[in-house]
Amino acid sequence: MKVNTSRLQCRMMLLILLMAVPLLAASVQNGFSQRKAMVQQIEMQGLDLLGYMESAMSMGLKRNIETIAMVVLGEGEDFDIEAKQRAIDKIVAKTGNRLDIAIIDDRGRILASSTTQFDSALLADKERLQEALLTGQISFGVHKPDHAGGRPGVLLLYPVFDADNSATFVVAALLYEELLFSSLSNVDLPADVAFELVDLNWDVVAHRETSDRALGLTASPDLGDVRQKLAFSVDGGLSEVSKWEDGVKRLAGIKTVTDYRGNPVFYVTATMPIGADLTRATILSFYQVVVMLGVSLIVIPVTWGLMNKQFVEPVNRLVDLAEDLGSGHMDARHGEPYEAGEVGELAKAFDEMAEALKERSEELEYLSFHDSLTGAYNRTYIESISEELACEENLPTTIILGDINGLKMVNDTYGHQAGNELIVRAGAIIQQCVGDSGVVARWGGDEFIIVLPNAPMRSGLLLCNRIRSACESSGHYPAAPSIALGVATRMAAEQSIMDTLVSAESRMYRNKFLDTSSARGTLLYSLRRALAESTHETEEHSSRMCFLALELGSMIGLSSNTLDDLAILASFHDIGKIGIPDSILQKPGPLTDEEWKVMKAHPEIGARIVGGSYELSHISESILSHHERWDGEGYPEGVGGDEIPLISRILAIVDAYDAMTSDRTYRKAMSREEALAEIARCSGTQFDPDLVEMFLTMMEEMARSEEDEMDWLTAGMQWYEGLGDCDSGVPKMPEDEA
Repeated sequence: MKVNTSRLQCRMMLLILLMAVPLLAASVQNGFSQRKAMVQQIEMQGLDLLGYMESAMSMGLKRNIETIAMVVLGEGEDFDIEAKQRAIDKIVAKTGNRLDIAIIDDRGRILASSTTQFDSALLADKERLQEALLTGQISFGVHKPDHAGGRPGVLLLYPVFDADNSATFVVAALLYEELLFSSLSNVDLPADVAFELVDLNWDVVAHRETSDRALGLTASPDLGDVRQKLAFSVDGGLSEVSKWEDGVKRLAGIKTVTDYRGNPVFYVTATMPIGADLTRATILSFYQVVVMLGVSLIVIPVTWGLMNKQFVEPVNRLVDLAEDLGSGHMDARHGEPYEAGEVGELAKAFDEMAEALKERSEELEYLSFHDSLTGAYNRTYIESISEELACEENLPTTIILGDINGLKMVNDTYGHQAGNELIVRAGAIIQQCVGDSGVVARWGGDEFIIVLPNAPMRSGLLLCNRIRSACESSGHYPAAPSIALGVATRMAAEQSIMDTLVSAESRMYRNKFLDTSSARGTLLYSLRRALAESTHETEEHSSRMCFLALELGSMIGLSSNTLDDLAILASFHDIGKIGIPDSILQKPGPLTDEEWKVMKAHPEIGARIVGGSYELSHISESILSHHERWDGEGYPEGVGGDEIPLISRILAIVDAYDAMTSDRTYRKAMSREEALAEIARCSGTQFDPDLVEMFLTMMEEMARSEEDEMDWLTAGMQWYEGLGDCDSGVPKMPEDEA
């Protein structure tokens, strides 16, 4: 599985960002704070200017009315209306018609005036006039004309008291916008500033603009929300930044002018564009952010490069090595030089771990693929390389299966330790004989398998001969190793390894039954010699039958024990002919009725012979029944069907086939096709029909098989048959003439 180190890299990057982002965020916050501070500074400047204007206007109004009253009242000690009128005209002329003045008695009559406009003004502010006379306080308010051509302004009322401290008349002044904003004439105002004096209904009383681009708060109905927000400020003074219809951001401020009782009388407003100031503040903030971002863009890659080189790359290398190690590359090592610090220690520890793991892996691999007792390969190893062995490049592939004879007897007699020593000696002999030409594995408890790639059948037979010779010359303590061997060759890719193994196993059991080193083998050897002395035909006949019977038995799935019995039956089914006179056995012509009666007695004779032996008594019934027929017309007891032992029914078919395809003194052999046709014709009468069907199928497959299968019948079986004919017990197979 591929190990993903991107999470480590992400964490490293996250760590760097956790260090860089706060600095960057602080820079951004600082930039915005400075921008906000600059905006607040601009607002404060606007409010200060507005406050100055409000203070100047309030103080100026009072100061103006007091000055006017002093001038008007100072023209003579007596109240001379004409003199007062001249003083009024003089003041109005001096101010450039920026105000009008009037003197009003306590009944509201105008005693002297600079304009008739006071009539409407006094009518509109009669309550204010009465209030001024009653309170003696300077009073002022907005005046809006009620006729066309009238000029709005601020009406100021100054009550004059007599010696009894009672108001006798009021000096009134109507100030117009030129005079109202005269206090700002010496002030250095920002560009595009607009000032307005409005009543509580936002009707303009007076205004001043520093340029034709300046706009007041009454310039657009869309500014109603801004005006209302400013007007409802708690402290009577507020600033608001907003974008107006012309696309210009402006700062709008308002101050409320109140009378002596604190009641609002009118508003003083100021508007000024601050786009340039905001732009400067934004540029400054952006500049700081860009500088910090630039620093971060330099610091982050440098930091990442250092951390990547010092940490990420070494860890990635260790991860790759770990993946290689996990994939089975046991030679994966970091190697020197090791980096200083923890990463270097980790690399050193990895190499030590990998070395220990390699040693342990080799040990486990050896134990998993080798037999602990003999040191040969085990069954698991053979199964693991089965696909490789099945490759067409290894054809022909010869398989030899060997089974140690008499191991159980050694275990029972000398103990399991002696049995293990026998297995070790047998395994050593096999491995020594095979060498590098093939693979040797312990297949089971007392079984070994030999696989010879690119080896024909003859090479396998020669190897079997060498193994048997080596066993005989290896010594006899506690017992001489004796190995039953079976050989089969895989000639074509269509043939499976397992089929070849089954064939080798079948032939191994065939050899095992003929082994002379066991008690049963000794008995079989004696009986075979006696049978051979009676008739040469019987010996060749039993050899061919042994092969065909075992092939058919394996095909129908007989157990190994039953195959043992079938092999013995095939070799010794005619053992009863020992008791038949040679004149009958070797008669060239047909037998007479009396002679045939004698011949029919050989199954009973054979059954009595083997019945007297503990080793062979279990097949006596099969020998007795090997001439019985499926329809019950056979001899000697006339039983039929399933009452006939299975191995006797098998033997009956192969015995008849071999008899028909062999020459007799009284007739010539049939062809293979004629014999099979006769077998098929007798199915259900003489022979078991199910077994006949299987036999015919087997013979078809054998006809299609390669030549080596028939070579086994002619050459291989001759070698097997020769096992019992050599006094030394070790027959010598002829060397390969090729």
